[in-house]
Amino acid sequence: MELKMGKTIFALGTGRCGTVFLYKVFSSEPKVASHHERHLLCDAFNRYVKWNNLPIDHAGFLAIKEEGVLNDLSNHQVSFEASAYMSFSVKELSDKFDAKFILLIREPHKVVKSYIQKGWYAKEIIRDDVNKVVNFQPDMKLPHHSFSRIIPTGAEGEKWNSYSQVGKLAWYLSALNRKCREQLKQLPDDNYEIIRLEDLSYEVFKGLEPFFGTSFETSRTDYENLAKSKPNKLNPRITVESWSDREREEFLVEVQDLAKEYNYNLDFDQIIENEKAKKNSVEKVSVFKKIFG
Repeated sequence: MELKMGKTIFALGTGRCGTVFLYKVFSSEPKVASHHERHLLCDAFNRYVKWNNLPIDHAGFLAIKEEGVLNDLSNHQVSFEASAYMSFSVKELSDKFDAKFILLIREPHKVVKSYIQKGWYAKEIIRDDVNKVVNFQPDMKLPHHSFSRIIPTGAEGEKWNSYSQVGKLAWYLSALNRKCREQLKQLPDDNYEIIRLEDLSYEVFKGLEPFFGTSFETSRTDYENLAKSKPNKLNPRITVESWSDREREEFLVEVQDLAKEYNYNLDFDQIIENEKAKKNSVEKVSVFKKIFG
């Protein structure tokens, strides 16, 4: 079966950046076959391979992707998949499917907090030689976890080893976004969009219709209700206020370029003030619900 060129779109990012939200939005679109991380182990392993520049043939990875895309396009106009695990495979996916890409960016401190809560880089990585690629790690809950937690080698690896969990995650956030943007900028401008999650309004969503080559049927009300529900949200337990001076310094060193490029605020006083205001707002709503049902 011949591929329908230009009808395949992938949403990429660091994870914890809105990919689940986009997947759920497009799941309601009858012309779009929407998926989230549908080939988890395959994609995580391929990310590990790409990050470490291992000389592995990508044909198997692409064959798995092709099967899914062909199935989608047999009864939909667009095949859409959102997954951070594919963020290093832009060239391969573009060459194979003439694909388009959406890169989602989110406030750096929110991504880091979310990954702390999920336990990323909480345990020391076991390795004897910082110049070698890190092997499979013990105590990982699922097989794809060892592959998905990218880790640097050499001098950068030495620096990474000295970091706190916050610093390691800030490095991960910047390294992944930087590598993904470098790949996207090798494509024609019409083949990718870079969107801050904070800017992803209903108007921006509707503005993606030409990019997808189809009209969307999701109403403003349904879109905004889904946005308010915050799919894949974790209960907030981590605050920037709890970070030590060392953690804040490491965070700033690693994310300052990304924050500058995408106009994110790195003023800790303002971030903490916003966190407290949000917490107070949530608490007021909770009290209101208890009183009035």
